[in-house]
Amino acid sequence: MKSLLPVILILVVVMPSHSQSIDKKLWQDDLRYLQSTIHTKYSNLFYNVTPHQFDSTIERTIKEIPSMEDYQFQVAVGKIMAMFRIGHTQAGYLFQPFHTATGEKLFPSIPIEFYLFSDGFFIKSAASKFKDIIGARILHIGDYPTKEALDKLRPFVNYENEQGFIANAPFYLRFPKLVYSCLLYTSVRFKQGNFLKTFK
Repeated sequence: MKSLLPVILILVVVMPSHSQSIDKKLWQDDLRYLQSTIHTKYSNLFYNVTPHQFDSTIERTIKEIPSMEDYQFQVAVGKIMAMFRIGHTQAGYLFQPFHTATGEKLFPSIPIEFYLFSDGFFIKSAASKFKDIIGARILHIGDYPTKEALDKLRPFVNYENEQGFIANAPFYLRFPKLVYSCLLYTSVRFKQGNFLKTFK
């Protein structure tokens, strides 16, 4: 029992760090540049999403930037690129060594791997100190059954077809700040053996 609680705390205690002094107009300029570049050089990307849908999302995001933390901006750009639903067309922010002004990772990950099997969503592997939860079946993420929670995560995931989503979505769940942006984690309920456990 003692080894379970720290894992859940890592998942649920996610507080946004305050943005450092930064000119957020530069972020808005970045999005304008992305918008222009897509239209002028990569217009062939518009077959799963229309130019109007893309532009509307850009405009809405630009308006929201003044209230964004730095990690929220990265997530927003990632979500925009995920709209195209084309394989490796992505922002790649989870793979970059971004750090805060205090030297912390902008997107720290938890030492747990999830996997969506045909019979449910499970913890596939974990760091040795959390080995007791390997094999546990996840029933709820936050207030949502697993399937509904994954659907809420879907707009943030880069994938080209359903198999791609099944393969990629569990990876995204390893990043608490991303999951926080989806407003999913308030508690995690999972089944281990014959026991149901819920942590808040």
